[in-house]
Amino acid sequence: MTGPEAKHADGSRTCTYQNASGNVLIIGVNDRPSSKATLEQISAVMKAKSVSGVGDVAFEGPIGTISFVKGTTLCMIDAGISRWSDEKLLSLARTAASRL
Repeated sequence: MTGPEAKHADGSRTCTYQNASGNVLIIGVNDRPSSKATLEQISAVMKAKSVSGVGDVAFEGPIGTISFVKGTTLCMIDAGISRWSDEKLLSLARTAASRL
């Protein structure tokens, strides 16, 4: 994977990684105060499933995405490909949460 290529817009910090095949991994952290309740509302609309062991609350969305809140920080990880195993994506999310 190449990168990370940092992109900063609208109060968020985003790093994008890309491989030679063009697959992209995006990790974004929002500096604006977020809450577990906000993420729970968003996840209900998306019909995301709850996952444990990542931040204060976490949800896995369709096709390689996990969003979690730790404290007041929202982090979204988007692998964008369905080939990733749930465990690989969860491991990446746990690592990101441990660094916040």
